[in-house]
Amino acid sequence: MLINNNTFSTVSRLTNHIKNPNRCLGTLLEEIPTDIGRAKEGYNRGGWLECSEKLRKDVTGAVVWLFGMPAFNTLGTLLCEKLLKIPMGFDYSSANTGNDAIKDSVDYLLNGKTKPLKECSLTVDTSEIKKYKDMVKGKNPEQLIKQIKRAKQITSIAALVINCALMGVVIPKINQKITQKKLDKQKREKTPIINTSLDDYINKTKKNKELSFSGKLEETLNRVVYNVENNNRFRLMSTDIPMIIGRTITSRNIIEAFEFVAMDGGSFYFYNYSTEHIEKLLRNKTNTPNINPIAAEIIAKKDCSVIDKAIKALSKNPKRIEEIFNDKELVFNIYKESTYGKYGKINRFTKESDLDEISSNVFSFLKKIQTDCYKEGHLDPDLVKKTIKNINNKNAKFLLGGLLTSILGLAVIVPKLTYWLTQKITGKNTFSGITDYSDNKKVNKS
Repeated sequence: MLINNNTFSTVSRLTNHIKNPNRCLGTLLEEIPTDIGRAKEGYNRGGWLECSEKLRKDVTGAVVWLFGMPAFNTLGTLLCEKLLKIPMGFDYSSANTGNDAIKDSVDYLLNGKTKPLKECSLTVDTSEIKKYKDMVKGKNPEQLIKQIKRAKQITSIAALVINCALMGVVIPKINQKITQKKLDKQKREKTPIINTSLDDYINKTKKNKELSFSGKLEETLNRVVYNVENNNRFRLMSTDIPMIIGRTITSRNIIEAFEFVAMDGGSFYFYNYSTEHIEKLLRNKTNTPNINPIAAEIIAKKDCSVIDKAIKALSKNPKRIEEIFNDKELVFNIYKESTYGKYGKINRFTKESDLDEISSNVFSFLKKIQTDCYKEGHLDPDLVKKTIKNINNKNAKFLLGGLLTSILGLAVIVPKLTYWLTQKITGKNTFSGITDYSDNKKVNKS
């Protein structure tokens, strides 16, 4: 069942790595040019002062955004394991939508019980949790499950709150202080600057604001913790919204607050959806199936008779790939690679709907082979390999197109549009954080 990833093409391995939701390479590929582009737009408007503040804000924000929550969660996990002796290496799972990773893991640790994978009847992988056997020895199963769930709830929520506070309040405040120090230095050196006094202006215009949080029901708490642990998009989006609120509240004037809402709100789509929308559009236009590139190459390595039987089995309207492939290891490896290593591990959660989607993608992939790879009634192995390579190369190009579109939106379109709106509203094209709008009729018009 072990697969040597070096046997797969560079394009497939790189595409798979970028699309892996548990890794940050895809987001980094967007974030680095985005930060540079926004710093450049800041320089064009407010010179080095605005450029440096924008760059500090975006770089520090990106570090916390990408790595903060996992880091804080890891710290909480270590504290629970070392001090409280609570094992934490399990996915917080929803038993109604997939496997119950925590319960299944506890059953194994305390009783040695495991269930075979129902899709392929192979043994589940327990290697990641064997280290916990001595830690849980003699504990009550029900109490242990409750302990684990409660500990994961506390650590996940704490990681989320700390992350939001850093991005929404702490980092903006630090940035403002650094900018103020630069302004004060310019004053002492009698260097010409924008006609404003930051402290005076903040004192005139800033009103006390307070952010309040309401309590959540247990069901909502479970949903949040589950998504913090298993949903990469939720982790990013759950930070975005409080970040925008925090930055708005801590902004130095109403126009800067407006720019935070416009810039960060406008970026929401490009960060979270534009890449996959571009990919989907291009796939639909070119009739290219959406399939994990490593899974596609795994199928390509199989004998044509295996693929031919699977294609013929499609006429029976199957729901899952285990209904068309008799090879258990093939089924296992397709699910494993398509879930980025989660499937088959007793302590990792896999949603049934994800397996349904993977199967649907494989069916579309096989239908494409059926259309393009038969010659004189027989499946041509050379055509199969050529078609699969073409599919993976196209999907890689579509991913690149999606990333470039996202970068264009984040680094150019959104900041240019935000600054254009500011100029239309205020009549000024200056660094909004330190510009005095107190005498501006457009801004102060009620």
